[in-house]
Amino acid sequence: MPREPIPWCKPVLLGRETHYVQEALATTWISGGPFLDRLERDFAEFVGAPHALAVSSGTAALHLACLAAGLSPGDEVLVPALTFAGCAAMVVACGATPHFVDIDPATLGMDPGAAREAVGPHTRAILPAHLFGNACAMDPLLALAAERGLAVIEDCAESLGTRYRGAAVGTLGLAGCFSFQAAKTIATGEGGMVVTSRPDVAERVALLRNHGFRPGFRYWHDHVGYNYRLTNLQAALGCAQLERVSQILAARARIAATYRERLARVPGVRIPAAPEGVEAALWVQAVVLDPACFPRGREAVREAMARDGVETRPMFYPVYALPPYRAWATPCPAAETVSAWSLSLPVFETMTEAQVESVCRALAAAAG
Repeated sequence: MPREPIPWCKPVLLGRETHYVQEALATTWISGGPFLDRLERDFAEFVGAPHALAVSSGTAALHLACLAAGLSPGDEVLVPALTFAGCAAMVVACGATPHFVDIDPATLGMDPGAAREAVGPHTRAILPAHLFGNACAMDPLLALAAERGLAVIEDCAESLGTRYRGAAVGTLGLAGCFSFQAAKTIATGEGGMVVTSRPDVAERVALLRNHGFRPGFRYWHDHVGYNYRLTNLQAALGCAQLERVSQILAARARIAATYRERLARVPGVRIPAAPEGVEAALWVQAVVLDPACFPRGREAVREAMARDGVETRPMFYPVYALPPYRAWATPCPAAETVSAWSLSLPVFETMTEAQVESVCRALAAAAG
């Protein structure tokens, strides 16, 4: 058993987080303020987008992007069957309908062929989710969107730093949505970002995140809006983290390489593949188990690893299996199989090679 338990993730605050938060407190800029402006500017530069708008969560980012895309009742949105439920939830929050699309079991991303088959007369958008630091096969999805006149909204909550054919994920469609929740690659506790190349989308997101206030007018609401603003205190954390993003991503790349090497020696364990053109930036290490090598099932594996001091997480449920979304259920066999036989392993910036080795030993010991 490891000397200390190995957590699934943990925030690592090795930069100027304390200094910047104290500066925000000293200046009394605790709501809006200069760190907020700086975070938006620096994040836009990092991903290569003309506009970046900070918001209170990754889920808020998805909601605002869906609203900015004009989604409304009667519209249909293609959503991956296997992802965090926030994607479908924000489609429903706009009054639109999620149409669940099966995944490519090799990559765990939305299957472009299944997406093409799912497009109907009411389809208005595609919402691919880039999971675990990987990216979806975007070329065929973007081609489908261009052919059918569909908006593409990218969920990049788990893939900060990932690039597709040289471009940052989030910059490939109408808008990209990122998360700064405490477990994410850059953490501000809660928080998120919408990026876009479209000035009209940026203007719409800025308006709706701030109660729908008319710019320059106090307490005059042109639209139904939301309080989806990020605070200057959270932005101070984000600025300190973003200063170190190259180090953070390098550490995660090292951990990813160690996992690939060690897990190659464990029979019945598969790491999801990256589509052609993807430079992945590991968030957490997803693995798919072969039932023949792990006949006791995924939960028995997790319990055995927990006894060895290793925290893991199960894969998402197929979203349509959850009570709020069963009315729109469309069976997706690949999503159901991967959901039942996958889990995610620990990753955090300060994780050592010895800790990765301990995780892999615990997984191997849980077989049979």
